[in-house]
Amino acid sequence: IASTFSVTSSSVTSFSNTVAVSGSSAAVSIGSSCQFISTSTTTISSSASFIASPGSSCQFSGGLSVASSTFSMTQTTVSVSTWTLSSSTISISSSSAVTVASMSQASGTFTASSSTMTVSSTATVAAATWSLASSTITISSTMYTSSASTISVTSGSTMMVERVEMSSSSVMYVSDSSTTWNSNGRARCRGKSKFRGRSGCTCNFNSGVDVDEDSEMDLQSTTLTSTSTVFSSSTCTLSSSTVTSTTLNGTNASTTLSSSTTITVSSTFYSFSSSTTTLSGGSTLSVTQMQMSLSTITISDSSSTLAVEGTANTQVAVFGASSAITGNGRLGFRRGRFSVTSSSLLVALILSSASSAFDHQRSLLQTDLTTTSPAVSGCGSVVSGSSLTIGSGASLDVDISCTYGTETWNIFGTSSTY
Repeated sequence: IASTFSVTSSSVTSFSNTVAVSGSSAAVSIGSSCQFISTSTTTISSSASFIASPGSSCQFSGGLSVASSTFSMTQTTVSVSTWTLSSSTISISSSSAVTVASMSQASGTFTASSSTMTVSSTATVAAATWSLASSTITISSTMYTSSASTISVTSGSTMMVERVEMSSSSVMYVSDSSTTWNSNGRARCRGKSKFRGRSGCTCNFNSGVDVDEDSEMDLQSTTLTSTSTVFSSSTCTLSSSTVTSTTLNGTNASTTLSSSTTITVSSTFYSFSSSTTTLSGGSTLSVTQMQMSLSTITISDSSSTLAVEGTANTQVAVFGASSAITGNGRLGFRRGRFSVTSSSLLVALILSSASSAFDHQRSLLQTDLTTTSPAVSGCGSVVSGSSLTIGSGASLDVDISCTYGTETWNIFGTSSTY
């Protein structure tokens, strides 16, 4: 086909041999209520166009290749066995429904609006731009993005992938409060790639996520859940966001929490090998257990907290060699034991199982445990010498006979005498 080819008046056009649509004058038009069926290979190339009108349907059971051309469908049902795209413009709109066995795209654009697409196998996107608005996209196997590709999921869209592999500076952008992004298998963001969440979207990594090789996770006003989150040689920036993860592991990583961001780790938080974590603007990092060495946590302001929920009679935190927790915020332990080795805790330290204790400004302010004598002091009849222990190289002072005096405290603007 090298010129205009139109299917009209509810016609059904079927080809059992190869169909080639080629050249800038080549234009296939499928009219309303018409059908286009090709059981062999169909190729659209060299600035050709293929347009499917509302109510039409197209079947490409022999595979569809679109190269340097335009493929547009509006309120159309399309099924494709293998879809190969290169340097082309693809548009799906107005309640179109597309089913594909597998697809790959090298450069060009892919736009879906108020439509659905299901890919039963893999989807590979390289150097291309996808824009999904008010649409549902399901990829039942792995989605590969590379070569600076950009995938934008916005305006109430839902994207579900079995697994995603991002590489080579590719970008996944998820935005809007009614937009949901899901990965059932473990996701990986590597090779200077970026995962960005914005404006109230929800992102679920149901089998965890790895962010490594100078890649970045950047979330603003985003809710994210994950089973296992690993940052390695990467950057994580969180603002006004909520993150829930079973485990969180940082190795040579930079993590920043700001503007009332909350991270909840239901199991263990790890911070190793020159990792840095910064909390500010009323942010909270709440963990059940934690381990850190050769890394730094900065709790910048008094409204931010690192809270270790812990378990009674269990070691819940290990601060290994060259660890440091600094700043003007609070480090709180509700229950359990923690050990400090060649490290610095230069923050307000709160030891209390009370549910509201971490919200108060009163705390035991401790500095460098290797130079302070005593390293820990206790006062009051509720403290016994056996309830506080200190490792070798530091000292402990317990006075069970002392009593508290009366003092007026200003707690978040309310003054009371205690």
